[in-house]
Amino acid sequence: CIMASHVNNSNGTEDDGLDIRKTLQLANKLLPFDEGEFLDNVNVLLKDNRSND
Repeated sequence: CIMASHVNNSNGTEDDGLDIRKTLQLANKLLPFDEGEFLDNVNVLLKDNRSND
């Protein structure tokens, strides 16, 4: 998702990879691993619940 939005606005510079890494580092700071893991588990449970309906 981050890469796709970056590619659309990219001018093909050598800093593309660095920009993506900086964005991922920021996302990691904003959403700690434990919270991300919790949200992944909730998503799985919601999908299972929908398929059982």
